[in-house]
Amino acid sequence: MWRDDIYKPSAIDRFFIEDTALQQLILEAIVEVKGVTGLAPDFSGLLKKPIKIIRSKEKLKIKIYLLGEYGENLREVGAVVRERIIKSLEELGGVEVERVDIIFKGVSRK
Repeated sequence: MWRDDIYKPSAIDRFFIEDTALQQLILEAIVEVKGVTGLAPDFSGLLKKPIKIIRSKEKLKIKIYLLGEYGENLREVGAVVRERIIKSLEELGGVEVERVDIIFKGVSRK
């Protein structure tokens, strides 16, 4: 545990959060969202990762491919997902989010 009176960060200190840690924060943020049945599987061979993180200066751009639950309003589900991702990354990850793109690749039943 750091003590502020002992450790003073200098200009050469760096802080970096790996994409895998950010992806875990994103997954935790959406796991309980009603209307999301999971991450989109790769049916075509084109989709390598269902969560893409693009770093742009000090901000992040997120693209996430999901499956929605049949019968749910996907636009509303997407808005909740976007809100939770931004809140999680900014509050827990300490990073600024510029944009979150949510792409529903299909629907399924829970």
